[in-house]
Amino acid sequence: MGSACERLTNFLRASEKAVVRMTFAEVERVRSEPLPPSARKHAAWWSNSQYSAKCWTQAGYRTAQVNLRDETLHFIKDQAVESEVEPRRAPRSRWPAAKLLADLDREFEQSIGACAERAIFTGPSVYFYERTVNMVRSAKALRDLAGDDLFCEYAYATLTAWGMHRMGESVATKLTDYPTFSAAVRSFLEEVEDLKGASICDLSDEEAAALTKPLAKLVEKPGITTSGAPLVANTKTMHFILPDLVPPVDRTYTCRLFYGRMQPPGDAAEVFGAVFPLLAGLAKRHEATVKKATGTYLCLGHAKALDNAIVGFVLNHPEHFPGKRQQPPADEEE
Repeated sequence: MGSACERLTNFLRASEKAVVRMTFAEVERVRSEPLPPSARKHAAWWSNSQYSAKCWTQAGYRTAQVNLRDETLHFIKDQAVESEVEPRRAPRSRWPAAKLLADLDREFEQSIGACAERAIFTGPSVYFYERTVNMVRSAKALRDLAGDDLFCEYAYATLTAWGMHRMGESVATKLTDYPTFSAAVRSFLEEVEDLKGASICDLSDEEAAALTKPLAKLVEKPGITTSGAPLVANTKTMHFILPDLVPPVDRTYTCRLFYGRMQPPGDAAEVFGAVFPLLAGLAKRHEATVKKATGTYLCLGHAKALDNAIVGFVLNHPEHFPGKRQQPPADEEE
């Protein structure tokens, strides 16, 4: 009968359709064996450039519209017209990130106020965040926290409260097991020891540019999340450790502001590398407002004031950000 891959290849070759719409379960029935776990966790498994792609490319098909949430996808013959999958759309204009950032710059204080007024994050997300950051504030050195299990437990609880872990077999938003997580956090603490007390408000353009690369490298560090997209979980963890320096990046607010969608182009390091210098410039221009906001609602650091401003700005402008979920995210937050 051949391998699972060959069975899928033969099935597609026998099809006379230009577009074959399938669920993951239907693909498994054709294969006569389960898909690997990564096929349900990472859209990249279905990429036409991956090794697994030979199962359909040898039959003259390519994949499109892979939806991990609904577990559906399309196999399209190479000669098929895209309009057979969905109506052809007019070319989308380039996302006006520069204009939106200029608007945020102008409405910065108002946006922070809107975040506090709406207070959409409550309960454990506030409680554990305060406990985690307060431990950092009271520590003489970050490496002192590496031997404190309570700090790692607070960070674990805060990330969970901020939406970084959900139950379910096919859910991609999951933290690693606690031993792996705590080891990763201890490694973070050691690597950023010399940055304790640093503020994003104090960086010149040159300093921000120089600091971006080493921070971006940490954004890709494994061990915090099981997801192949560590941008959200890692920046949140780094924010807990460096609350005045590293803004937490999320998909619902940060990525939609900068990219117009929850799943930005590029890997975690590339996205952070593009966003961090811009946020540093924003912090520099609004230093007084940022420092005044620190200590208020869900804002225990200069970097969190920037995040709160972004949240407030997005909430204030539904005309620019009409839908919270424009596409299924690889991981979710808040």
